[in-house]
Amino acid sequence: MTTKVQHQESPEAGDLLGQIGEQAQQSTIELGSEEKNTHRLIVDVAKKLFRQLGLQRTTVADIARELNMSPANVYRFFAAKSEINAAVCRDILGRIETEAEKIALGRGSAPQRLQGLFASVERSHYNRYLSDRKLHELVEVAISENWSIMNEHNQRMAAILEQVIASGMAAGEFRQGDAAVAARLVNAACIRFCHPRLIAEYDLAREVTFDRMVEFCLVALTRYVSSDQDRRAAPETTEEERGAALWDKAFASLSRSARVMEELAESTGETIAHINARGDRIDRIQKETRALLDALVAPEVNT
Repeated sequence: MTTKVQHQESPEAGDLLGQIGEQAQQSTIELGSEEKNTHRLIVDVAKKLFRQLGLQRTTVADIARELNMSPANVYRFFAAKSEINAAVCRDILGRIETEAEKIALGRGSAPQRLQGLFASVERSHYNRYLSDRKLHELVEVAISENWSIMNEHNQRMAAILEQVIASGMAAGEFRQGDAAVAARLVNAACIRFCHPRLIAEYDLAREVTFDRMVEFCLVALTRYVSSDQDRRAAPETTEEERGAALWDKAFASLSRSARVMEELAESTGETIAHINARGDRIDRIQKETRALLDALVAPEVNT
């Protein structure tokens, strides 16, 4: 017989998602209706041009020309091109947050909603990586340059994940514990599938699949029920003690995964810097070689 657990939203969870909604609307709440429409049009056109030309090649003049307005009018809504860049990136990330909120507040058990949440985020980033490379690169730039909107996005997603885990603990689907710590650990374990840069770098190295990683996290979060074989093997320990031991072991594994991912991110940054330095050196050698060749050819031409 299957027992269906109904999802009940706690007051704390409602407060978290309420704050998320307020933060998401903060940037445009003071604009009038007509100004909101123009603001939205500028963001939409900028996104279209970023998709076609790329972030660096798109100028404010390009955006203004597409909208049949002057650049000065665009600057009424955005003080600099960087603000337009941030608005487009916020729009992309906001769509991910909206879908995550729907899943977090939807039907189903906490394990089902947690799996659906991560699947939604992974699908959004991976689809954009495959079919919208220039917009994917925009998000990568926001991460590498540490734009403030990325920190805001990470906080919102952490709050949504924490809310799902807290509801699972309240319903008895997950073992009791610190939902905030559990959310950070689960996020660290699954970052390979949710971080735009790591999705791109490990596109061909998918031996650790998304389903297996989420299953690993659910084992760590789910209450452990020992088998008869476990009871016979260790009669001196209680079922609660064995469950606690497994919980501690699973969280220790997640902690190690988090440290590995942090080290991987650091080494990736160092590798990119090294490649860029070698590229600069190769360019310098090529310039010097061309100069030597020009010097050797020049006397022959004169004679």
